[in-house]
Amino acid sequence: MENVSERIQSQSIQALESTIRKSENALTQMTQKGANTTLIEKRLKALRIGLSMLEHVWQHKPHPYTSGDLIEARSVLTGLMPSIDNSLAKAKEGSPQRTLLIRRMQALELAVQAMDELMKGGTPVNSYYGELCTKIYESDKSLAEGRELDFYLSFVDRTDMRVLEPMCGNGRMLIPFMQRGIQIEGFDISEDMLKVCREKGDRFNLKPHVYYQKIEDFVSSEQFDLIMIPFGSFSLLPSELVNQSLANLQSALKAEGKLLLTIMLKGNNVEEIPEWRETDRKVVNDELIVLSKKVQYRKEQSMLVTELKYELVKDDKIQKTEVMNFPLRLYDMREFEDILRENGFQHIHLHEVKDGYGEGTYFHIFECSLSDLSQGAT
Repeated sequence: MENVSERIQSQSIQALESTIRKSENALTQMTQKGANTTLIEKRLKALRIGLSMLEHVWQHKPHPYTSGDLIEARSVLTGLMPSIDNSLAKAKEGSPQRTLLIRRMQALELAVQAMDELMKGGTPVNSYYGELCTKIYESDKSLAEGRELDFYLSFVDRTDMRVLEPMCGNGRMLIPFMQRGIQIEGFDISEDMLKVCREKGDRFNLKPHVYYQKIEDFVSSEQFDLIMIPFGSFSLLPSELVNQSLANLQSALKAEGKLLLTIMLKGNNVEEIPEWRETDRKVVNDELIVLSKKVQYRKEQSMLVTELKYELVKDDKIQKTEVMNFPLRLYDMREFEDILRENGFQHIHLHEVKDGYGEGTYFHIFECSLSDLSQGAT
């Protein structure tokens, strides 16, 4: 992949972008006609993942996809190749159509190659919060408390309110809400985190309503009074998924409901770590887990990319390794406020919670709604 010329890189990315546009148009037409769109949606998703893989390898852009996503997308993309081969056999030599098909096939082959290289060695790729990571996270951040919890609870002022927590993780916020009798549900892309959330609920005689779901694919027939994403999780979304994710949240929010989002803001103190550096050793349930990390700040993308490595060590031998790619999109306050407005949110207010994660810490939360609640106020 590293030896592919810039010309071929550009042609391949353009070929996939063109194929994605063509598929999006087909999806729109099929939707308008009431046709079954399952197959085209599956192909469109695979093409987007393929494009993301090429951009990841050649342009060093982060991506949100898990190993499972790559395996599924690879199967779909390789399934498209025979039909392109058949079309190539019928295309006239030197024709624009033949050139287009050659570049499309080349792009698919390179996308599949990129997936194979990323998955080589059996180490999870971008698998947010795998088993070892979840154990460490749960040991440090099991339940929200103090000023952070009090802040979010202050928005629940009726007993009949329904609350949604996308990207709920191990239930650090969801479980304390349930303990107070609040109707809340949540979803996440980490099955390991969701498992911990359910087990934790069992210990408190609670049955958390949590499920696997990607925020960019979230669709709900229900609407909620409050939707909240604490702890900066929303910053994990790459820029291309932000608008779709906000649109999904908007559809699930009641007309007078509120959305609370904690994001990671730009700052001046970023320490880059170019090589693996051991940062901690923790014993969790009699198991030694060694933590290491690398950090890179991509100023042009406003992206802080942290690679976290978790190694399970027994008798001085590494028994298991997990590597987590943790790309955080950093925002200016005004920049994110504009994004919210562009996506239909109003009455935007930025809160600062001092000592929110403990003494000497603070964080910022955007509060917004679909209607300007300040209108008509006296």
